[in-house]
Amino acid sequence: MCTEIFCWNVRGFNVHSHRNGFKKWYKATKPIFGGLIETHVKQQKRSKFINELLPGWLFDDNYGFSELGKIWVIWHPSVQVTILSKSLQMVTCDVLLPNSPQSMVISLVYASNLEDSRKFLWSEIRDVAASVVNTTKPWILLGDLNQTISP
Repeated sequence: MCTEIFCWNVRGFNVHSHRNGFKKWYKATKPIFGGLIETHVKQQKRSKFINELLPGWLFDDNYGFSELGKIWVIWHPSVQVTILSKSLQMVTCDVLLPNSPQSMVISLVYASNLEDSRKFLWSEIRDVAASVVNTTKPWILLGDLNQTISP
């Protein structure tokens, strides 16, 4: 079982108990790449939260699409990450873990509660799937899809 990769719906990182729950889990599992979704944290506070919990880690986000940064991508400096695309509901990365012979594509998702918005997400997912099919890289999709409209 791979415990180096994760996605956690924190349901508000401003809540102290939510940060403590993540911190306890992190210390027990020691992942090196992941996503935090539904953070409800304004951009100017993001660095403070990440640096307190995971000093030295690198990060990216989708604040360009949402003032509450629905998706944070975080990784240990030993991991090589290239952001391939960002949107309101998904961030897709090329990720090379240490000692791994090949990188993989990882999409972190926090789907809208609105059906019409989720249709755009499904279109994005189909586009990523089509592009990954033309490579030899594995693809992992992690996150909260809320209500699915398509299998």
